[in-house]
Amino acid sequence: MASLWEETLLIDGSLDGQLGAHFNTPVLSQQGWMQAQCGDGDWRAAALRYHHVPDLLPHGALSHQQRLTVVQRSRVAPLPLDYFRPRR
Repeated sequence: MASLWEETLLIDGSLDGQLGAHFNTPVLSQQGWMQAQCGDGDWRAAALRYHHVPDLLPHGALSHQQRLTVVQRSRVAPLPLDYFRPRR
């Protein structure tokens, strides 16, 4: 997609930041979409923009307590399917 000049966003779903490792991001970086979710922040602030390659939205490292909170929240109210849809 990026080679066709389409905007492409790769979302790292790995708790260990495996996708981010391919972009040379720190493995235990605090910045990420899950950190934004835990803190009621804006996930777009965590996105990393690149020139001529897909952009990356890293997962972000979580503490043990944050992981437990995420699991508990997801049982009560899972993220809506349009959570990652860009807001305009």
